[in-house]
Formats: sequence, C-alpha cells, structure tokens
Amino acid sequence: NATAFQELSKRVAKETQVLQKVSKWWVWRWIVILLKYGTKKKPGERFLAVSAATKVVGCPTPILKLAHSAFPHQILEPSYDDDQLLPLHRVCSWPCDLDCTSSNSMIPSRKSMAIQSLLQHYQQGAAIPNGNNELPLELALSTRTTWDLGVRKLCRAYPQALLKRSSETGLFPFMTAAVAAGETLRNQPPFPKSKRSLMSYLKNLARQDTHSVRTIYGLLRSNPDVLSDCFK
Repeated sequence: NATAFQELSKRVAKETQVLQKVSKWWVWRWIVILLKYGTKKKPGERFLAVSAATKVVGCPTPILKLAHSAFPHQILEPSYDDDQLLPLHRVCSWPCDLDCTSSNSMIPSRKSMAIQSLLQHYQQGAAIPNGNNELPLELALSTRTTWDLGVRKLCRAYPQALLKRSSETGLFPFMTAAVAAGETLRNQPPFPKSKRSLMSYLKNLARQDTHSVRTIYGLLRSNPDVLSDCFK
C-alpha cells in the first residue's frame, strides 16, 4: 500500500544518505580494502561488507557497526553457499575457549557487543537456523559463550530456542552448555609446578566453572519446562 511504500522510500533514502557520508571517509575506505582482501571469498561470491566483517573473529565493534550502518540490509542476507549463514550465525560461531582467547582476550566482550548490535537491527535473526539447522543460540553455546556475554541476549530475542533440540546431537541448549563446559575442563593444560602459577591456574579454573554454572542455570531458569520435555 501507499504507507508501506512511503516507509520503504524513506528507509532507502536514509540508507543512501548514510552510505554517501561514510563512503567519503578515508578510514572507511581503508576498512573496506582490508575486509575485501583480508577475508576469504568463494569464486563468484559477491562482496558483502557486513558478512566480511563477521568472518574476522573478534572484529572490532566500531568496524562492524560502520559496516551495518552503511549496509543495513546485509544483516538479513545469508551466505551464498549451503551453510546459509547470516552475520549473526558467524558472530555466534566465534570461539570463546581458552586456546583462542589467550591470544586475544577481547574476543568474548566483542562477541557480546556484536550479538547485541546485530539483534538490535534484526532480532528475528535469532529464530533463523543456518543450513545445518542450527540456531544462533546453539552456535553460541557450542563455542562456549557465557550467559552474560551473549547467551542471555539470544534467549530474550527468541525464547523458543530453549526448547529446541540440536538436530545433530539431540541435546537441549542447557545440555549443550554442560557438554561445552565439560570439554573445557578436559582440555585444561597440566597443573603448573610453581606455586604462583598454580594459584593463577586455580583462580582461572574457578572463574570458568562459575561462568559455566551461571550459563546452565540461566538457561534452565529462563524456561524450566525444558526439564519435563527431557523425559518425553
């Protein structure tokens, strides 16, 4: 109808205005060059700035926000392969285990801010599975994302995800979180020999346990009915 057309015209005009302003900024031009030639792209695949930014694990939040401010429609565009990945899927797949965060401790916090930013612009993305029938919540939990750094935001955006079993493992989200926590413990390095290093090691271990328990508890508290579904 006429009202919808007017709203669409206004949105397109606003996006065009933002793009024109950003495209003249030399910093943005350098960012586009880095994203275009610094990320892998399949033959024939069209360059999408938002998708390219989310391919960079731990991409700085300002770069990601600039990308989806200039190209807001790209938040809705899945990848052109069988994986059908939205930018939200890619961000939720950023690893948050010790092996990755030891080299870049900013990854968990940047992941949290990226999830929040993408959900603010396209909350429905939390309800869309990728080509492997995985929801963003499942991807976040399998990569050891904690309750406070992304999981709670995804649960609020799409509460029904709490009752969806994984198509691969058959596990509910709280079970996936428990399995990820167990894998983290099994993959711990050996106990250090020095007393100072041992104390630091134990504090880090306790902190991980606290985050894991809080994540599992948060998932169960958000929808306790999942426990009754476990026995169906």
